[in-house]
Amino acid sequence: MRIASLLMLLLTFSACRPAEPAKAAGGSYNWTEVVRAAPYPGGYNFPVFVQNGRAFAVLPEGIWSTENGADWRREPLSSTGLNSGYLKYVQHDGAVYALGTMTGNYLGYRVDPVIMRTTDFKNWERVGTATTLPPYIFYGVISFKGALWMIGGADVSGPKAEVWRSEDALAWTRVVEQAPWSARSGGQLVVFHDGLWLIGGGVTDGPLANDVWSSPDGVTWARETAEISPDQPTGYRAVVFDDHLWLVGANRSGRFGSEMLVSRDGAAWAAQTAPWSPRGAPAVWTMDRALFLTGGKYSRPGPGGESVFVYSHDVWRMKGR
Repeated sequence: MRIASLLMLLLTFSACRPAEPAKAAGGSYNWTEVVRAAPYPGGYNFPVFVQNGRAFAVLPEGIWSTENGADWRREPLSSTGLNSGYLKYVQHDGAVYALGTMTGNYLGYRVDPVIMRTTDFKNWERVGTATTLPPYIFYGVISFKGALWMIGGADVSGPKAEVWRSEDALAWTRVVEQAPWSARSGGQLVVFHDGLWLIGGGVTDGPLANDVWSSPDGVTWARETAEISPDQPTGYRAVVFDDHLWLVGANRSGRFGSEMLVSRDGAAWAAQTAPWSPRGAPAVWTMDRALFLTGGKYSRPGPGGESVFVYSHDVWRMKGR
């Protein structure tokens, strides 16, 4: 999870603002702190999946679930060894898949393409070995129109502008060798208005992407905007809520902040403040007509001027009114 130019941003600590409504084109929204300190450890870059009326937070230390964001229990499911900063879990066809394991880091690594899945968050089932899984890291992956789609990513030779497709997580086919968007890692993927959307990303330890692309089929792409914001937001998590696109934890101008960006069409974006503390790489999910946030990290100067990282495990809920 070390895309340095995307996540390892430093800032002077700024205090949490009082709660206030976020206003978007669709109306007004209010954040409420549901839990000051959830039972799982503080962390960032971990996913949350909603299945059978529960949200499951998949952290390296274990899996916790909730029906309401307030009451959490630890699940018996063991870790697969997947590092979600490099490789991905993905929800598809009633299950959550773990796409391999990895040794090393982004400067040199080896991927073991063993595919695991769970339908109940109690046991992992070994699906098989995906011999055609591209050995990339920092990619985006999502379920769309009955298949899994892997977008971008990188290997030791650099970032990719490829699109791969699989119906079962085992057999992968490259359907686009050179997409019209720039080669990138860390792009955010969502399904919005019956299309597949790619938002931002960048080059590991290099320049950021600040654009938005959409596709009706994963193969043909159109650019929705060349610039989300002139100050190049980073560290956000993209989510669809209330028929809008939200970039939650949109750190800007090289500083962590308590901000979001919101759009109804993917082209025009508006900034929204939030009452939670500054953070990047949070976990976000939607459930019961609400948007939830937990996790994330930021940094502040320590006593000797060194950077001290703070990892969050509070839980917030946003609803319209």
